[in-house]
Order: sequence, then structure tokens, then C-alpha cells
Amino acid sequence: MNLYFGLINLMHDPVIGTCFADLRPFATKRLPMLLQKFTIGDEYLKNLVDSVVDVFQYGVEERAHGAFLSLEQLEGSLSPTKAGIQRVLAAASLIPRTLFSRIHRPWQGFLVAGYYNEFFSSHYDVINLPFKYLFHPQEWIGLFHETGHVAIFDTNFFNMDSVKITAALKRGLHAAPEEEYEVWRELVFEVGADLFDLYFCYGEDFGGYLSNIWPFLIRVSGSLCEEYFVRSFIAYEYWKHFICARRSRFPATLSLREEVGSFREKLGKLTQDVPGRSRRQADDAAIFGFSVLAPIVDLYHHRFRQQGPPKNLGRSLASPVLRAQVNTVLRGGVVTQRISSPDAFLLALKRHQTERNEELPLSVRLATILSLWHSAVTDRPR
Repeated sequence: MNLYFGLINLMHDPVIGTCFADLRPFATKRLPMLLQKFTIGDEYLKNLVDSVVDVFQYGVEERAHGAFLSLEQLEGSLSPTKAGIQRVLAAASLIPRTLFSRIHRPWQGFLVAGYYNEFFSSHYDVINLPFKYLFHPQEWIGLFHETGHVAIFDTNFFNMDSVKITAALKRGLHAAPEEEYEVWRELVFEVGADLFDLYFCYGEDFGGYLSNIWPFLIRVSGSLCEEYFVRSFIAYEYWKHFICARRSRFPATLSLREEVGSFREKLGKLTQDVPGRSRRQADDAAIFGFSVLAPIVDLYHHRFRQQGPPKNLGRSLASPVLRAQVNTVLRGGVVTQRISSPDAFLLALKRHQTERNEELPLSVRLATILSLWHSAVTDRPR
């Protein structure tokens, strides 16, 4: 209750009140909906509620202090301006809001930055942006995957607990122990977010998808773990047979050994080796993972396709309007018109950086943030 009363007081502050407007849908709709489901003895819901309330409080405090981990926070005072982290969060929130519009649903969550120093992550409807990328908007492409998690967690969009998913796992895993089923259910969740990212943001540009996600996948050790290899192979099969070939189901017969070979050719110079596994062992894991999850990929695709065709990224990047907007920020200028495809806007900047193999100048990054912020606040739902 103290959290709610504190938020109400902040929202009525004449100077910084609007900094908390993005929390209203979560505070008035999604959180109460979750609390209504809570029953004593349900350990899963208890842990979920505790986690959600914690990240909600973090989001309130982060907006109140303006820039977390600053001396201002330690003094306990409020930020006297609407700049700093509030503006960055508003800018970055345009990404999940736009992607949710493509699945014809409102996003009722919000963004935080640096929550427990996590990497890109999601908690219920809340998405975390890593501190290290706060002023590197070209890296906000990591929000695509996390938005997929939030969408798939919403049972009105996709029911992770459906009988069809349970049946598919039982057919693939047979008499596996219960703890193994839980591991595979988590893999189903991750694969869904991968496919969401690919379908709604990249479409046929699988090469761009790989080159952008690979640094995230190998960021810890410089090598690839087996799970990421399996997930990437499944994404490749999805791209090849559903997005490019326009199929609604996988072919009845596939030479999966040849498919993995084609996948490795597609990876090219990207890191492929899985520590502690021979190539044959990694390939076997990818083949088994695909065999188990292929029916569930069918279900994901059916749901995605109901929202419209996959992203035509090439057409978006070739748009004269988008190209003019990108050129504006590359000159250090701020775009004041609406950015209708902020994901393509960021992907264009990421491609520009990759082609030149150098970091975007600070002036360009700040111009990008301010441009997205301008579009976010002028296009914010009332």
C-alpha cells in the first residue's frame, strides 16, 4: 500500500509527475490482475508476485531519482528535472510498445534499467535494459527478444500451458523425469521469444538476425553453449521453411543431418564450437531439440501468422522516410517526425556501425535517444 500511495503522490508532482505516467497501466491493470490470481499456498504465484512487486518498486524509485547509482540517490532526494534515465526509458519503451502493436495488443508493462545488474531480461510485463547499453541505443535490439517473452507470457496471446504443448513434450520426451520437463518448458519459452524476434523484426533477413544476436550469445565466455546452438538451429529451420518457403508446417520428411550442415554453412565465420562437445555431439543435440519442439514451432507460427505477415525488413530499410531519419541522426540531428518503425530504425544504425566496424559517436547516440524519445512522447497512448 505504501508503494501505491507513494506512486500516487509522485504522479501528482507538478514537475516530475509525467515521468511516472508509463507505470499507470501496470499499476492499475496488470498488477491487480496478477494479485487477484494469488492464493495462499501457491508457491509459484507467491514468488512471481514478490518478484513483480520488487521490480515495480525499483521502477518507481529509478524514475524518482532520475539516474540510479548517483550521489543524488544516496542523498534520498528527487530529481528536479525530467531528464536523465527517465528520458532514456521513455525512448527505449517505444520498441516494446511498437512490437505489441503488431500483435494487436497493448503493452501494459514498463522498462527499467540495471535491475540487479542483469542483462536484457523480463519480469512478467516488465523489461530490463542493461546499464552498459543505456546510452548505446543501437544495442537496444536486445529488447526484441525480451518483448517476445512478455508477449508469450500473456495467455491472451499464447497459452504456454495448453494441452497441445504438454502433449508435444510428452511425445518427444516420453518418460522423462519431471525436472527434465521443466527444463524443456523453459526452452519452449526461449525458442518462442527467438522466433518472435525473427518473425516480427527481421523476417527474411536471417543473416542480419544472426550477426546481431551472436555477440549476445557468446558474451560471457566467447564461446557458444549447447542450448544456444540448439535454439539457433531451430530458428534457422523456422526461417527456412516458414518465413522463406511460406509453409504452414514443416515438411513430413527432412534430412536433419543435412539441415544442420546447411545451418553451419549459414553461420560462416561466426563462432560455432560448443566447449566440451564435439561437432557431432552438438549436431545430435540440435537434431533432438528440433525433433521435440517442431510441433510447438508450428503452434507459434500459427499464432504469429494470425497477426499478419513477417516483417519485410528490406522494404523498411529502403523507405525514403526511414533513410532520411537515419541520416538525420548520423549528422547529430534530432528527428522530430514520428518514427513509425523504431526497430528498423535501430537495425539501420546497427548495420551502419557494423559496416564501418567502429562505435557510433556519442553525438549520434544521443540524437538517436532524443529522436526515439520525441516519437515516444508524442505518440504515447492517452
